[in-house]
Formats: sequence, C-alpha cells, structure tokens
Amino acid sequence: PPSKVLAFLSTEVASNGSFDLLVRTSDLRKSLLVPGRSYSYGLLLVPTAEGAAELEKIESLDLEGFARHDSFLSNSAPFVADGPPEPGRVECSPSSGEAVLGRFTISAKHWRDESDLEYAFFLVPLSDGTTLSVDSSGGLAVDGTSSLPSIDWTNSSSPHYWASSGAFALRWWSEDSVLPQTVLAAGSYFVIVRVRDDLGAEST
Repeated sequence: PPSKVLAFLSTEVASNGSFDLLVRTSDLRKSLLVPGRSYSYGLLLVPTAEGAAELEKIESLDLEGFARHDSFLSNSAPFVADGPPEPGRVECSPSSGEAVLGRFTISAKHWRDESDLEYAFFLVPLSDGTTLSVDSSGGLAVDGTSSLPSIDWTNSSSPHYWASSGAFALRWWSEDSVLPQTVLAAGSYFVIVRVRDDLGAEST
C-alpha cells in the first residue's frame, strides 16, 4: 500500500552558486517514529505555493495523493528508527550470602529490542546510613534510604560519574545476559545492568 506522510518538515535551502541546491532540515519529529520501523525522507516539488498550502491542510496523505495534486516526490534511502531497549529486570541469586566465599549469579531478564543486545553489570554501594538485613521470610529488609543515586555513565567530569560514585564494573559489554559464579566483597549494593543495542542506544 502507499506510504503515509507523517509530517511536513521545516527546511532550509541553500545554493552553491550554480544550479545545485542544498535542502536540509533539523525538524526531526522524533515523537512520530516507532522503533524498529522503516522510514524515509521525501523531497516534494509542488508547482505553486497555493498547491503546497493545500497539501499541508490534508490530515491524512499518502504518496498517491501527491500525484493527484500534480506534485513530484523524491524519496531518500530508507532508514530504521532506533530506540533504546525496552527495560526488563536484573536479578541476583541468592539475594544475600557470605562475602568472598559465596557465589552469586546475576541475570538480566526480559530486555527487548529489534536487534541483538549487549549487557554490562555494575555494583553501586547503598548510601551511608542504609543497611540490608535478611527478614524472617528470607527476603531483604531495608533500614534507611534505598533509592538509587544519580549516576552519569558517560561524562567523566560530572560529579555523578559512575567511577567517582563508588560504583565498580563486574563485567563490561558482552552478549551474555548472565554473570554466573560471581564473588562479591562485603557490603550492601544495588546491582545495575546497562543494556545497549547494536546501534548504541542504551537503557539501564
């Protein structure tokens, strides 16, 4: 079926002094793009300004509509809209154990994307004054504030940069979503997984 036109974009036109024109836009309309779907840009030639104004008034327009309005359209090469992986969860089994001697398995589960994923695992210490203990049912009880601190993963000059916040990497990027038989030092931690797709889009 004919492709639907999502939006008319604001453009800038420049000339190099000959017959060549450069048409560009920074009007991306990211909210209209669905991750995993293919799109293309179109350069539309309309004979008159009145005809262009009439096209913009049409709420739902497909490529056949341009032909009906005496217009010409040239499409760009298609591209796939990329978005960050859909969040899943991270699990640590067992949830408590003996430091150094115990073995922990950390897993990232149910993260989804249209491409293959890579995983990196980190530990972040709980804030000062916060402790964990094992309750009567075998779960964890929190004494104090348990919210995850603000972490900057990319800007090394940020006061919240991960390496300056007490966090440390258990394993850098790998396609394996499981980190088995892991030895941990004494303490109470958040376990964080960073997940990225093959285009570099990332979620945590």
